[in-house]
Amino acid sequence: QGRRGGGVRGSRMELIVGGVLVGAGVTTFLGWVFQGVGPSPEASAVMEQARPVDVSKLNGLLFGGLSPKVVIYCGAKVRRESYAPLAQAVLKELDVADAGVLVVQSPFN
Repeated sequence: QGRRGGGVRGSRMELIVGGVLVGAGVTTFLGWVFQGVGPSPEASAVMEQARPVDVSKLNGLLFGGLSPKVVIYCGAKVRRESYAPLAQAVLKELDVADAGVLVVQSPFN
């Protein structure tokens, strides 16, 4: 009877190819997991103009006054800077002199 599949040499090659494919898949997945979204060019422009206060204890940014009236909790994988246009729009709607909007980054994000 003939040999099927090439014996040990074929098995070793299959393991190497399988290992490379698994490694590439894991690398791609980890790259996706740790890549944050944003900020957009519009959000970057607002960040330059607004100059929010970095609240490092809360991993957040405070827009407007020093008295936060609204807190925005960032979505998964979305960088806090991405919410700058929304924070500015909320400040405009609040129309209170000392009001602030606090944008907080989710933990482990």
